[in-house]
Amino acid sequence: MAWVYVAEVAVDQAFGLITAAIFAIILLFSFTTPYLISGLGAPGTFFLFGFFAFCGLVFVAVFLKETKGKTDREKKALFSPVNTTAHISEVTPQEKVENEGQAADAEDK
Repeated sequence: MAWVYVAEVAVDQAFGLITAAIFAIILLFSFTTPYLISGLGAPGTFFLFGFFAFCGLVFVAVFLKETKGKTDREKKALFSPVNTTAHISEVTPQEKVENEGQAADAEDK
C-alpha cells in the first residue's frame, strides 16, 4: 500500500527520502523479528505486528486523502509543503462545459 500511495502523491523532490524511509522500516522489521520471536514468542510477535497493522489502518483512514478522479497535479498538491492549490481549479468538468457554452453564447451576441 505504501509504495502505491507514495508514487501517486509524493512530490518528486521528496520521493527519494520517502523510499529510503520505507526501506529502513522494512530493514528494521527484518532484523528485529527473530529477537521478538525469541522474547515474546510467535503469538506475541504476531499480535505486536497486528497492533502495528491496526495503527496503520487508523492512520490511513484518518490522515490519507482520497485521490480517485484527481489529476496528477492535484494529487501532488495534496501533500506539497507549499500551498500549490491556489492555481488548481475547483470547477467540475460539467461546470467547465457549461461555462464554455456560456462564453460561446456571449461571443455570438
